[in-house]
Amino acid sequence: MSIVPCLPQEIFDGIIDFLYDDRGSLFACSLASPKFVATSRHHLFSETTLIFAKFYRLLELLDAPWSSLANTISRLVITGDDGHKTSGQARLARKRALKLSGGVRKAYLPENIPRVHERLQRVSSVRLSDISPKDIPESFWTLLANMKGVKTVAAHRIGFQCPLSFFQFITSLPLLEKLSVSRPTITTSATQLAILQKQICEGGGGGVNILLPHPGTGPGFQMSLLDLRRTSQIPMLDQSLNASTVAGIAMLEWILVQIPRPSVKTLRLNLDYEHDMLNLLSKYFKAAGSQVENLCVVLPSCITALHDMSLIDLSPLTRIQHLHVEGLFMSHDPSAHVLEAFFRGFFAQIFSSSSLPMQNDAEVAAPPPLISKITFTLTMDAKNELSFFGMPDHAILQTFTWFSLPSIIEEALGAFPETLHKLDVQLRVRSTGISGREIGFSEDIIREGVWKRFTEQSRTLRVGFLPMLDRDGENDDLP
Repeated sequence: MSIVPCLPQEIFDGIIDFLYDDRGSLFACSLASPKFVATSRHHLFSETTLIFAKFYRLLELLDAPWSSLANTISRLVITGDDGHKTSGQARLARKRALKLSGGVRKAYLPENIPRVHERLQRVSSVRLSDISPKDIPESFWTLLANMKGVKTVAAHRIGFQCPLSFFQFITSLPLLEKLSVSRPTITTSATQLAILQKQICEGGGGGVNILLPHPGTGPGFQMSLLDLRRTSQIPMLDQSLNASTVAGIAMLEWILVQIPRPSVKTLRLNLDYEHDMLNLLSKYFKAAGSQVENLCVVLPSCITALHDMSLIDLSPLTRIQHLHVEGLFMSHDPSAHVLEAFFRGFFAQIFSSSSLPMQNDAEVAAPPPLISKITFTLTMDAKNELSFFGMPDHAILQTFTWFSLPSIIEEALGAFPETLHKLDVQLRVRSTGISGREIGFSEDIIREGVWKRFTEQSRTLRVGFLPMLDRDGENDDLP
């Protein structure tokens, strides 16, 4: 029989706090004494992460009359099977089970639904990631919509057949403060989505746009991240739209009709979108572009597409503080003149100050742009005959022109010398051949090349290197 010393509860809590990252010891402590249960459970279950296939097992546990686990859950992370590393046998077993069930996972129906809803009221943060459309039954969204204490929602790589349930879930949360949506997809085509919307509205929907909740129903929350980048960097060549582009259109349309409209802090997008998406982006920029503070743009991988693509008017984005440009490739260097012309026009828009009204027939001096950091990501994708002869990557960088970016930046910010002086420029290079000692050589060559004059003016230039496998740009240093 174990004997627990008679110490103040704060002493026990402090001791267990030191074990916050040792799950084995925390489990042991939770079984050792009732005095250890609360603190141990806090570290074990305050953030509960589970794959979607096991979500309904959690509901079974919460449905039990004796369960007290829900009192400790404040952050719920639900991920699809693809978000976790599983063995080949486990994946095969799940596929067989899914096939036998008719392709749709069976949802657990709690015996006491009000009790489960009540026990989930302490959840204040929900993150959903890597979940496919077939995984999500309607009852799942209904359950989430009853978590009225949720203040933060993040949806990463979520696939929808129709986004209505997700939008209704978001607008049902009275305390929602922050929403983050990245890389959504919709499997239903834009044409089918429009037809479905029209049919339901004509069939008794009262004229309300079902895919876009009625204005005034949305809470006043902030979108910390809206990532609309395509899952494929190559746009669709036929009349259909990419599944991620369809989702992006739905998200922007939904945002535009919300009252009050949520403000987007960080926006990530492609520059070579299809025509429908470009029109909607232009509409969004005019309506709410001044709220965007961090912008990540992805250039088309083909230099011909860059030359021929329709330009988006970025001048309404007047509050950009951090700009990240993805999609620079070493293979673009022979066509540097095309990118130089593009960047001159691009930075002229980004760095332009918002027009100010006249006061007493006198023009008010334009304030300087708010830009404080620019990040460029270069991928060393093609080194031609230089690689064949064994020339290392740091030597290949000696001839790279960087598309005259240093002089273009100086030209664009020439009227604002203080902003230019404080500007933080970061260069990130993706390559398979730069590692160890080569990193130092490569950084020296970059600093002594076309960027030398830029750094001689006491400006900040940071150089970093990434593995070639990190092509997704998830960790692109935007807030």
